[in-house]
Order: sequence, then structure tokens, then C-alpha cells
Amino acid sequence: KNFSPDILVLGHVFNLNQQVINYCKINNIKIISWYIDSISPEFLAGNKKKLFFQNLEFVDFCFITSSPKILKNIKNYKKLKFIPNPLDASIDHYKNFNNKKLEYDVFVAISHGQNRAILKKNKLDDREELINFTTNELREYKVAGFGLNGVEPIWGSNYFYYLSRSKIGLNISRGKYQNLYSSDRISSLIGNGLLVFLDKKTKLHKILTKNDVVYYDNKKDLVKKLIKFINNGKLRLKVARSGYRKYHKYMNNILVSKYIISKTGLINSKTSYIWEKFQ
Repeated sequence: KNFSPDILVLGHVFNLNQQVINYCKINNIKIISWYIDSISPEFLAGNKKKLFFQNLEFVDFCFITSSPKILKNIKNYKKLKFIPNPLDASIDHYKNFNNKKLEYDVFVAISHGQNRAILKKNKLDDREELINFTTNELREYKVAGFGLNGVEPIWGSNYFYYLSRSKIGLNISRGKYQNLYSSDRISSLIGNGLLVFLDKKTKLHKILTKNDVVYYDNKKDLVKKLIKFINNGKLRLKVARSGYRKYHKYMNNILVSKYIISKTGLINSKTSYIWEKFQ
């Protein structure tokens, strides 16, 4: 009532009071939500699944960072829209491809949940197996790894400290359903000029080609390609620069925000969005 907004935006909020919902509907206030976690069946399960679908009943749109096709048979499927994880040029301003003397060959950071910000005891997932295999094979190279093997995850300025000193970013996401999905780390890795490695199962080649990032098929292929690009600085910098430019130009926070607002009908947008045809 105080702000009289045009749009109410929900980020991972599942306990909105019905009175607020009713007020928005009566006063023609659009309600939209974004959900950046994986929508793999193992994550979108139990009570989380129930709450996710409850939200879909009253929001006008829900913007997700996975292809919504896995949910194409649900009642409110048309409310689901894909968005890439956006970068912010005021934050993602490093250009690692301009630095030929970076300290670390590979940077990888994972966590078991931002709400904790610390390692969970006896918590393991399939990402760690891949990372451990890779780092073991790269013993002669310098790897900055965080969030596993007793090394606490890193956040904020500490995260950017190590990221800005690394050549390659290994972007590994949880969940079996990988169609267009990536951890939101992808935007900070590419957006700061690291060469980013992605699992081929993400199918992100529709948006980011092999000229922008490197795709791997399995753990052995990952190691093979990491060694290749670590030792070929010219090629690594070329691909990293291409990925940086494309992401900053086509998937920045301004464009993603414009796309979201345009879907509400509050603005008309004739902009062509690089990701929209892959809904």
C-alpha cells in the first residue's frame, strides 16, 4: 500500500500471505517469481515441489534457469519462462583474458547451500567425485578448489579474489536434469574473463558455442581438454574473450530484467533475446 508497485517480485519465497496475494490481484499488481535452483526431480521433490507448484497457481510468470520442457505436462506450464543467469558489469569487471600471468590454472568453487556458508559434515555429491578425479590428474598444475575435502566454501570478495587470479573456471552443477541449467557461478566465471568448462549435457551450446566455452563429455575428456587449454595460452585467451563479450552483450542484468518486465505486459519490447527461442 505504501509503495503502490506495478510488480511484486518473489525470489524463492514460498510463504506469502494470502492477504498480500488478494491485494495484488484486486489492485492489478503483477506477481512474478524467479527460481534459480535446479528443477531436477531430486531437487524439486517433497515439500519443495508442493510449494513450487502452489506458487505457480497465483504468479503471473515464474522465471527459471533451466529449460521448462521437463514440466511441459503440468497445468501452469505456460507461466514458466527460461532466463540465463545474468551478469552485472559493475561487479563482473575483471578481464582475466588480458592477464597472461595468472596464479592459478583452474578455479572451482562449490557449496552445499548458501544459507549455511560452511561445509556440511558427511555431505557428498557427484560433483565432488568429478572434481577429485580431475584435481588428482592435474597434480602438476595449480588448482584453487573450495567447498570440498575440508576446504570451506568461499563467498563475496574472497570468491572474487581467487576467481580474478585464475585462468580456467570449472562450472559443475548439481542435478540430473541439465537442459540449459547451470549454477549461477557461470555468469561470474564467464563475466570476469575466465575460460569456462561446461558439461555437454547442459545443452548450452544452443546459446554458448564452442567458440565461447569448452564442453566436455566425461571426466577423462575434461582432464584432456583442461591440459590442452592450460598449455595453449593463445587459444585459451581467444575463447575466454569470445565468451566474455557474448555474455556481457546478450545476457547482462539489464537485458534479462527488460525481458522479465516485458512478459508482464507493462512495457513493449522489440528486443530479440538470444535465449528466448530455446524455451
